[in-house]
Amino acid sequence: MESVVVILKKVVLSALCMVFLMYTGVAQAVEKKGSGIYKVPPYKIAKYIKKTAGERRAIVLYASWCPACVQKMPGIIDLENAKAGSIIAISIEENYADFARYIRRLGTVPFKAIVNDGSESKLAQKLRQFGVRPWNSIPQIILMDEKNKVVEQGNFSVEKIANFLFSNESGEP
Repeated sequence: MESVVVILKKVVLSALCMVFLMYTGVAQAVEKKGSGIYKVPPYKIAKYIKKTAGERRAIVLYASWCPACVQKMPGIIDLENAKAGSIIAISIEENYADFARYIRRLGTVPFKAIVNDGSESKLAQKLRQFGVRPWNSIPQIILMDEKNKVVEQGNFSVEKIANFLFSNESGEP
């Protein structure tokens, strides 16, 4: 028969394991709030962009309070559905709850909804390494080539973004 000490050790060990699992779950919940919404500091956003080299992509800077952003988002979602991995959407949202409601209203979003977890100026500073110029309005679309270099930046139509994403290096569709 097991001694009381052995049983107590097992109980304490089990309790410690449960506390550890609960703690890691809380830590993950802080990193990933809600379904597919990630609060990410600017330096990690830059690392993520760097990892995606090799394909043409569009970085979309937007916010739920921006009427032009809201109008353009269904087309951006269609582009990502047509060419997975082509859109990196970054919200410069200041109110997380408003942004979460906006994403829920959109329904299924095929890309990671990244929320800048830092100042807009810090994000601009980190994106400068790719050739991104400071922006003064949103939506701001940054068209990037396979080598993580900015080809063009501005408030482009969904059609222009599609032409860039679906053309080869020579610009031919």
